[in-house]
Amino acid sequence: MAHHVLETTISLDSRTGAASDRPTTRGAFCGGQGAETGAREAQRHGNAGLPMTVVVATAPDLVMEKSAHSVTLQKLHASEDSYLCMARSVGSHLRVNNPTALRSLAHLPNDQLSSVVAERRNLLQLYCAALSRLHEKLDKKEELLQDYELNLKKLRIAEGMAQDKAAENAKVVISLQESLEESDFLHDSLLRAQQSLQYKMPRIHRQKLGHRSFFAARHQ
Repeated sequence: MAHHVLETTISLDSRTGAASDRPTTRGAFCGGQGAETGAREAQRHGNAGLPMTVVVATAPDLVMEKSAHSVTLQKLHASEDSYLCMARSVGSHLRVNNPTALRSLAHLPNDQLSSVVAERRNLLQLYCAALSRLHEKLDKKEELLQDYELNLKKLRIAEGMAQDKAAENAKVVISLQESLEESDFLHDSLLRAQQSLQYKMPRIHRQKLGHRSFFAARHQ
């Protein structure tokens, strides 16, 4: 079997239906069955009187196409594996799980494909609902946190005012203590003065009586 590319022109005579080598169309064929296939395609399209270019891939072309197809399948499998891993991880964190929806589609029978796709859509809705609930809880917690921060700010202001009042009260207490100490000192001083006066009064009284007697005697 030949594998090299042949370039030829294939057209169909509208009267006889036979193929000719006139340069109206270019075709590339491989040997053996490829040439026969190209001739049949030219015969079918030539019945309508239309020139046609038929390209039959060579063996190297088929190998390259098969290799590209294999790479594409590998990428699709990798994409599905990463999707399933991500979906399972998200479901685990959201506490939502549906093993039926997280089956691989690679070897799934065709009659089960639509049901699995529907299960995945339902699972996505469950994910969205769980995320919505989490957002609502988070919003409420943020509101509570804002209230807490506001109350904490008010408390700190109140504590500052209380500390200022306590400092003022301490000053007042110190002033009162000083006043009491001064009052006690004055009271003690007054008491000592009174006691001293009481002690001296009899002597002063006697001295006055002595002076009066002296002056009375002189006047007589």
